[in-house]
Amino acid sequence: MNINSSYRKVWFARLISILGTGLTSFGVSVWVYTVTGKATPMVLILLFSILPAIFLAPFSGYLCDKYNRKAIIICADSIAALISVFIYICVSYYEFNYFVLCVFTFLDSCANFFDNNAYQASITTLVSPDEVKTANGMSQIIDSLDSIASPIVAGMLYPLIGLNGIIIIDLISYLVSLVILVTIDSSKFSMDNENQKKRNTKREILLGFKFIFSQGSLRVLLIYFTILNFTFNLATSLIEPFGLTLGNTFDLGIIKACGGFGILCGSLVVTFSKKIHFTYKTIVIGGLVAGIALQLMGFTHITCIVAIGRFSFSFVTPILNTVAGTLWMQETPRILQGRVFASRSMIARCFVPLSYVVVGPLVDIVLPKLLQSNLGLIINVVGTQALEYRLVFCGAGVLCVLITCCVAANTNFRKL
Repeated sequence: MNINSSYRKVWFARLISILGTGLTSFGVSVWVYTVTGKATPMVLILLFSILPAIFLAPFSGYLCDKYNRKAIIICADSIAALISVFIYICVSYYEFNYFVLCVFTFLDSCANFFDNNAYQASITTLVSPDEVKTANGMSQIIDSLDSIASPIVAGMLYPLIGLNGIIIIDLISYLVSLVILVTIDSSKFSMDNENQKKRNTKREILLGFKFIFSQGSLRVLLIYFTILNFTFNLATSLIEPFGLTLGNTFDLGIIKACGGFGILCGSLVVTFSKKIHFTYKTIVIGGLVAGIALQLMGFTHITCIVAIGRFSFSFVTPILNTVAGTLWMQETPRILQGRVFASRSMIARCFVPLSYVVVGPLVDIVLPKLLQSNLGLIINVVGTQALEYRLVFCGAGVLCVLITCCVAANTNFRKL
């Protein structure tokens, strides 16, 4: 792979760290569902995990542009590791406390958001302009390997060592990642920002938003992905309870692993294939395929078919993210990327909490009552198992297709 050694080291350190975090995340999800038996508590955990991306985005972007990004990554990872230690203590010595777990989830997500933003903003300083597409594709490979390994390994380890054992593995991965990061030259993570230190802090924080709204094509792209994120999260936030309703932790592991394999295949294609066009057409095709795949997941309760739909949906996700991410990097000045990417993340995710708030009561309260009515008798022809979850997947898929068709006709969007 033709990419410099510094980025390879950062990539590998991030891979190790993300894998450990993924194990803990899966373990916590299973633990919460085992204790509560409801989808709403799991969805609320996801809600607390997304809030930092909304409230801390401008401040995070400003720090990542002003200070050394390697130091930010190390500090954020260390805070996340400390929170894992607190979770370990609470699980070992105290009774289940959902409120405390939500607080820990929020704090952990704050650390992870700073870490991710610093990493994303570092890409263009670690690699040459010709290597940006490859680096973005490699970043998607990390997500795919996490999606494959974490559910399978955690699914096998959880019955054997429990959540505490999984947290210990997470802490070991943090130490390995830390050792790798400290060997990399810090100067490669940042640019000379002496001029920025003399400027107005408030103005600098808001500069990311000003840049975004001054760019017509990027503005439309952001609006599309904001709606897309809301639609996707209506369905994907239910993966854990949906999979456990279909069977057990093994079935859930299979579904999530297929999603991971899909992300891996999509990441490899977008990284190494020269046939992928980084234009709006690729985004439109990806959006349509994602919508159809969500409908396939909701069509039946058969695990293998759900897994195929999950694979298809996950296959196009890294292609969408890489193409869009590369377009953002190409259109954004390097000196603004931390603030612009953080502002973009804030806007793109601002409606995600609403999806988490809505979808829990929807599958636990609203849809079960609906399915007891005459309408429920008509819908039952497709099978009753996990029907509440499947209706959400189908609805999200239809909405995704409609939104993609609408944005494809936009003149500014077609300039990308």
